[in-house]
Amino acid sequence: MTACAYQVPANGDVQVQATVTLSEPDKAYLNAHYPNGGYVDGYLYVHAEDGTGKEMSIPLLAYYGNWSEPSMYDKYILLEDKYDATACGYVQNGYENFLGFKLKGSSATNYYMPNPFVDDAQYIPDRNAFSNTSTLAQASISLIRNTDNVAFFITNADTGEVYHLHHR
Repeated sequence: MTACAYQVPANGDVQVQATVTLSEPDKAYLNAHYPNGGYVDGYLYVHAEDGTGKEMSIPLLAYYGNWSEPSMYDKYILLEDKYDATACGYVQNGYENFLGFKLKGSSATNYYMPNPFVDDAQYIPDRNAFSNTSTLAQASISLIRNTDNVAFFITNADTGEVYHLHHR
């Protein structure tokens, strides 16, 4: 980065544009260790030239990679990870990214699990089922970054038919 000199009057401001270029070894490291992209941080330093020795550091944060490529959801999925004692999310450890349902005649919302009546020792996908007497009551997601729009689709896995679409 090239050093530049700016004179800023008291209570004034100046706009500065900086370009940060990663070295080839830095890019190779990030590509090898963070295949979905990763954050790059650093500081832009401003030094007073009036002999006072005053200095200011301005933090920089950038993303190296394709921002749209990695998932925006926390990695913990209750349906699958409840059975893995080592599984943990980025936001919290516990009940994240889950569906809730209500049994016929009940106002209570239950977590959707393959077996809602017995706590199985492991996740058994073949037991996933949803009774036609139950109501899907909740879809809870944990985002790890901002989004402008999220769409929920309930589809038939075999035909692709969309049963329900919800934007938020």
